[in-house]
Amino acid sequence: MKYKLIFRKIKPKQILFADNNQCKLKFENISSYTINNREINLYYLPHTLIKYLFGFFKFSFKDVYLKIILEELKPKILVSHELTDRGYKLKRLYPSSKLIIYQFGNFFPRFYSELKTRFSKKKIDYFLTWNNRLPKILEKRKTKFFIAGSVKNNLRSRTQRKKKYDIMFISEFRSLDNEKKINFNPSQKNEYFPSPQTNLEYNKNDLNPKKFGNVIPSIIVSYLHEYCKKKNKKLCIARSSMREDKKNKISINDENFFYKIHAPNHYTENCDSETLAEMSKLIICVSSNLGPLLFSKGHKVLFLNYNHFAYEWEFKSQKSEGLFWYKGTDKDKIFKKIDQMLRVSSNKIRNESKKYFDLVKYDHENKTLNKLIKNILSNHKSAN
Repeated sequence: MKYKLIFRKIKPKQILFADNNQCKLKFENISSYTINNREINLYYLPHTLIKYLFGFFKFSFKDVYLKIILEELKPKILVSHELTDRGYKLKRLYPSSKLIIYQFGNFFPRFYSELKTRFSKKKIDYFLTWNNRLPKILEKRKTKFFIAGSVKNNLRSRTQRKKKYDIMFISEFRSLDNEKKINFNPSQKNEYFPSPQTNLEYNKNDLNPKKFGNVIPSIIVSYLHEYCKKKNKKLCIARSSMREDKKNKISINDENFFYKIHAPNHYTENCDSETLAEMSKLIICVSSNLGPLLFSKGHKVLFLNYNHFAYEWEFKSQKSEGLFWYKGTDKDKIFKKIDQMLRVSSNKIRNESKKYFDLVKYDHENKTLNKLIKNILSNHKSAN
């Protein structure tokens, strides 16, 4: 990891982002600061060294450095998402601040026991969750929970655009090697990207992410290609490699090659996935977080939960299928579901979603988070 050296005195701020402000949050008339874990502020290194040496090495050099930064900032609030430990660590070093953690992605049932263990010893003042499922899993905690949806999703409103495509598939393509971009011989493609006709037997307890992760998208997108060819429909793909957090991790050339194998006639656009969704009549989601986020804004989303044995979407109904989901592998049923979803009105989807959908709330412009922050700051002023 390369570090950037800076030399700057820090002024007190009301909010400190411990997650590099990944969602690019802004609050009107409230000062904030972002701790960049790739920056070293040389201004505070001499003080850090003195405190470290005279503290008889009771704390790590890094912890002493962070504690000094926090004492300069004097933040009233720490904000972070649950995927990084930075927020919990800063709360431990500066306990007088209030820690707000927001849920970044969906939690599938197979990870519930892990969640209980992960959060069992973490002190969190406020937890903003997608829905009421997480508060039930983490019951008997002193944490105050707020159902606030996805903080990132709440920042953007849906834009009405002319429909260019009948179906959009949300790509879940991942590199075969997490440490470097894919570079393989095309003649070996079936070793990594099995044909949908292959009789695949999965070991549910031993999922190899380097191979399995790309198997399901290859099957689904080949079905979509077949469907569109039969019905004279247009298929587009929202590529993983276009995402901000994946651009340097996934090769766009490898992803294009992957989908050309299974859907030779698909379309792509050089835009973000949500913009492409706004140009599409129906969105197909396997297990991507983007599916429920788009659904929460009124998009037509069909959840083809082909891999439900590993990553199961939870609806209020225990049925294996409903108007906008199917937990199965029957190709004919998948085609019928697509037919049905393309015909059904958006109003019916909206009404049905109220009965069965509990994946994520849409809180336009993060009203819940803004109100919580104002209340914390107001209470802090009153206490002083």
